[in-house]
Amino acid sequence: MKDWMSRLGIILVLAGVGYMFITMLPSLTAGYRFMTYNYFTQMTFLEAGAENYVTGIYLEYRLFDSLFEAAILFVVAAGILFMSRKDEERL
Repeated sequence: MKDWMSRLGIILVLAGVGYMFITMLPSLTAGYRFMTYNYFTQMTFLEAGAENYVTGIYLEYRLFDSLFEAAILFVVAAGILFMSRKDEERL
């Protein structure tokens, strides 16, 4: 009986913390959403030199992120191929 009550108590505490987090999150991030929007709309042309916002953000702010994502994908694919060839030689 105690085990059941302790599990119920843990579930209720987690549900309460989750509810508080979900209800407070929009008020915590509201100011940042407009700050980042204003920054990117005002500074994209000056920093990237692109008239299109999407192109400017992609080229100036996300270029290295995209390059490293491609490099990681290449390393993972090479690792999988290397490991699969080693397994084939053992059989």
